[in-house]
Amino acid sequence: VAGEGYLTSKPDGEMILARQRNLASTKLRMLDVFAGAGGLSYGFELTDLFQTTCGIDLLPAKIRTFHNNHPHAVAIAADVRTFPIKRLRSYAENPDIIVGGPPCQGFSSIRPFRNLTVGDRRNSLLEEFLLVVSEFRPKWFLFENVVGLLTHRRGAALEALIAGFKDIGYTVDWRGINAALFGVPQNRERLFIVGNSAGQAFRWPEPTHYAEYRSMAGSRQEVISVRPLLDRGLREIVTVMDAIHDLPLLEAGQESLHYRTDVELTEYESHMRDGSSRLTLHSATAHSNEML
Repeated sequence: VAGEGYLTSKPDGEMILARQRNLASTKLRMLDVFAGAGGLSYGFELTDLFQTTCGIDLLPAKIRTFHNNHPHAVAIAADVRTFPIKRLRSYAENPDIIVGGPPCQGFSSIRPFRNLTVGDRRNSLLEEFLLVVSEFRPKWFLFENVVGLLTHRRGAALEALIAGFKDIGYTVDWRGINAALFGVPQNRERLFIVGNSAGQAFRWPEPTHYAEYRSMAGSRQEVISVRPLLDRGLREIVTVMDAIHDLPLLEAGQESLHYRTDVELTEYESHMRDGSSRLTLHSATAHSNEML
């Protein structure tokens, strides 16, 4: 989970891993804040339009994984609340876009953004993301969080965050999105806020799959959803079995290093396996008979 260390761990020094490859001059540059293992920025890179220049997260283990996933990026394990902006700027290489999913601790105080300062320990992590955007002034930013932020403090936290982005000159829009509507085998809802400094309207994606579900965000117009009478023509959702039915069944204590060969792969499995024949991390806990 991106940024989770800020809720569960204390800062443990600092680690900086140098980029392993030179940056391409033809791609948009991206800074990943509260990066975790780098899944958010990795998704951007799959378009072949973006390149991550730098990522920062509190947990060294996550940053090592981030480093493996982003060979062009400097990977920093440090507390973004205390890491000097000047140093972060030197590693980030003037990013065109900043992305991040800070843990939602809520605003420490709902106060005008102009009163916030870097390094103020009263700041929440949401405010820290806002401050980083304010310092770098990228062309675009993408903020990701749990949909619970919509109702946190009866919506005051979201309103204050959006007001903060607007105060520093960004055109802002937001949506609640369920990943199941876009081919992921999980009902996973997230809040996305997108902003840009050029006053451009952002075109949100249309669902590619049909799923009947009740959003935790309610029926707000900002929640991307499907219409039962009109959207039945969309593809069926990807189920859990669509994603893993080629994994062999295991008894307690067993492990397998090979996929099943007696089943035909689904489209999702073929895409995710990408030709791999070696199975990893497929093991069952050796529970006792009593536990079973």
